[in-house]
Amino acid sequence: VQELRRQGVREFHFYTLNRAALTYAICHALGLRPLPGAAGVSSGALT
Repeated sequence: VQELRRQGVREFHFYTLNRAALTYAICHALGLRPLPGAAGVSSGALT
């Protein structure tokens, strides 16, 4: 994901397979954070 971001990709879709917390943790490790006012983990709105 980091390499894709370096190449200009700005939008990603993760298939969570009922493991949303794991996907959230991956995004957090990549430095992505929920947008202000986003409604929790399931919102999909990350910066």
